[in-house]
Amino acid sequence: MKIILFQKINNIIRVFWELKVAVRVFLVMLLPVTFFTIFFEFFLDKKNIYTSIIRLEMLRNDFQLQNFNVYILYLTASMTHLIVSTIVIYRLREKLLVNGILEKKKILNRVTFLFTILFIILFIFLDNLNLNIGLLSHERVYAILKNSDDLFFLFKHFPSKYYEFKFYLFSIIPSTSIFLGLIVIVFTCLNIGKDIKSFLFSIENNEYKDINGRKLLLDKVKNFHHYLYLLSAVLVTSTIATIIFFELPLPYLLKDSIGYQIFSQSSIAMGITWGVIFSLTMLFMYFYPLIIVHKTIKRVQKENLIINNREIVEWTNKIEDNYIIYKDLKSSLSVLLPSIIGIIPQFL
Repeated sequence: MKIILFQKINNIIRVFWELKVAVRVFLVMLLPVTFFTIFFEFFLDKKNIYTSIIRLEMLRNDFQLQNFNVYILYLTASMTHLIVSTIVIYRLREKLLVNGILEKKKILNRVTFLFTILFIILFIFLDNLNLNIGLLSHERVYAILKNSDDLFFLFKHFPSKYYEFKFYLFSIIPSTSIFLGLIVIVFTCLNIGKDIKSFLFSIENNEYKDINGRKLLLDKVKNFHHYLYLLSAVLVTSTIATIIFFELPLPYLLKDSIGYQIFSQSSIAMGITWGVIFSLTMLFMYFYPLIIVHKTIKRVQKENLIINNREIVEWTNKIEDNYIIYKDLKSSLSVLLPSIIGIIPQFL
């Protein structure tokens, strides 16, 4: 009975250690969007942004929308993002629970539920702050669309005009896309926490001294690149959907007008901004695990240099080489793709 209880306590402690690593990785990944949010808030004049939105609203064409192609593209891109995100979430969740303990499954379900509640609360709070990055990302778009003859019914106050919370039916798709993207990031961080714990546990048990153990440890390090590919697939589809979202009001504006040019240029700028944010998010995912792996490998390397074990020293060098992003072409492209896609509309 005491042994079973001890095993359960040990398993729970191990799970919480993984969660601690996952939380740290997640917080580091939030740094790019936090930086850009603060930068926009301090270096852009909110009054000028509001004035621009009002002017764009006044410059709107009075005719009904004749070309729905951009909306078909947006729905296609959004649905693609939702499908890709769902598939990636399923794969990451299954991988997380491979050889998992019952306590881990319960904690995972609770973490997912807690994150959903926190996301809704944070979403409401940040939306009502009217941050500059939010005004330029969606309020600028909504200012034109909500006055259109075609889409006005999607911009009725929800649940009612008397309720202070500002949420439109049109917001369901973009907010769901954001939520699923964040769930992918959370599950990626949880998997990284699990792999880091497994890696350190194997090192502590001297599994690297066996040739098969060294191969398994190398495979664990290579898993990191797999997470980059999955996250890149989600963030690339998100970047495409975001860029098209910024273009939605353009058919309502006179093509040769100043309003059209201003809106188009600001849409391109915001597309580049979010592409860079997504690329930096993937890059920052790499930093904290790199520090842990680097410290551990250097310790093993130092110990084996003293006893002149060249085989293990060469293996530690291979581990570090496999963990560095720029030495892997697919990983480098995965990180850069959102930024590249964000820049493309500038040349079209």
